[in-house]
Amino acid sequence: MKNNQSVSAQRQIFGAALSLFNKATPLSGAVALFLILVATYVFSIEIRATNGSSITADEPFYIVTTQSIIEDTDLDLNNQYKEKNYREWFDHPNELWSQSALTEDGRLLSPHNTGLPIFLVPGFIAAKLTGTQIQMLITTALTFSVAFLLTLRLTGSLFFSWISTFMVGITPTAFVYSTEIYPEVPAGLALLLSLLIVTRHNSLDIKDTLIILILMNAMIWLGIKYAPLALIVCLVLLLRTTWINRTIFVFLGCGSTFFYSWFHVINFGGLTPYAINLVYAGSSSVEIFHQHVSVVDRIYRIWGLFIDARFGIARWGFVLFLVVPGIYLMTLRGWKHQIIASLIVTQVLIATFVVITMMGWWFPGRTLMTVVPLMSIPIVCMLQVRSRAFQVIFATLAVYTIIMTTTLAFAGHAKEIRLAVDPFDMSSPLFQSLANIFPNYTSWTAHTWITTSCWLTVSGALLTYLVIRRDRYRTKFRKK
Repeated sequence: MKNNQSVSAQRQIFGAALSLFNKATPLSGAVALFLILVATYVFSIEIRATNGSSITADEPFYIVTTQSIIEDTDLDLNNQYKEKNYREWFDHPNELWSQSALTEDGRLLSPHNTGLPIFLVPGFIAAKLTGTQIQMLITTALTFSVAFLLTLRLTGSLFFSWISTFMVGITPTAFVYSTEIYPEVPAGLALLLSLLIVTRHNSLDIKDTLIILILMNAMIWLGIKYAPLALIVCLVLLLRTTWINRTIFVFLGCGSTFFYSWFHVINFGGLTPYAINLVYAGSSSVEIFHQHVSVVDRIYRIWGLFIDARFGIARWGFVLFLVVPGIYLMTLRGWKHQIIASLIVTQVLIATFVVITMMGWWFPGRTLMTVVPLMSIPIVCMLQVRSRAFQVIFATLAVYTIIMTTTLAFAGHAKEIRLAVDPFDMSSPLFQSLANIFPNYTSWTAHTWITTSCWLTVSGALLTYLVIRRDRYRTKFRKK
């Protein structure tokens, strides 16, 4: 009897809390999420990327280009290298290395798109490296706040939308990239803002058309690798607006494409900045593309990006395991859900077949970070099935995710691990005890084959279960 009373009391408390939560407005929920994430992301600052530096890989070259834009009003880094004024923010004991070959006119340019350096100007002016990290931190929190609003619009559940977005926002991948100097998060923000516009119920007017054109251009200038995502959004816009707006969009889009191409050919000698990279110098844009794209030997990444023992994002944040079945459930809903699903799948395919490696000199998940904020939507779709089992699984996976992010933060600040070198070597008993259930794709041993087979079998069984019950789920979703 006491147990029944206890359960009843717990349900009443939960019901009261849920009722109170549902009375909140979407805006207040977004503001609360923003503030909580800002407070959380502060702890990702000052975690070392390597033994010698707090930033590494491509990060210094984005910042040194920002410094050149401010100090010299150009992209030429010769002055920065000659005067070594990058020492104001670069704390590595060795000198800043070079990634680029000199252009024909003797300039030294960073082999990266110029969108992020321009974006970082305010933060750098305010406080050099710390300022840029704070700007990225605020951008990341804002991105997930917008993701919450989009998730709420598509699913209609304020509670599930908030808690799912919060959990995705504090996964280790999101936590780390909240202050890493890469273009993925700003590109994600541009993508989410555009989705808020194209998923509105009413038809899109000329103002919407121009805003989306600006946002999609911003994505391309942040990285040409985001072109497929931008193309999907543009196609949705063209289908949802008038023929006059389509004509204007196509005309201005062709003009912006021409300017982008002209700028890169003039400055970098090719359609992408990779043309001056030391690895690709002298290669044409077509040759560079062929060097990036591969199919057969990269198929394993489709699932490896989630379950690899070192670089799988779901291996770090278990709550992301719900994304895969959630994407299938999204296909059973309206066109808005299907657009989001296509964006996530497209980025997974880019990270699989176009990105040279998923195991780069970076923390796990960089190649997916642009669409990680969208992953709250398939998770809500799972929760809206209203299965007690799914909700218990979500709660369990969420607890693990919180523990991992907290453990990672403590290990980083204690200098036990370095984010771009060996985060997967942290001594956490919980983290290490589960390592053997995940495949390690650095080598194809018997363990790799067995664990891969087990994961694919479980995933296939779950998807089969969802397919069998798809008519029931369609009925549930129509009622919402």
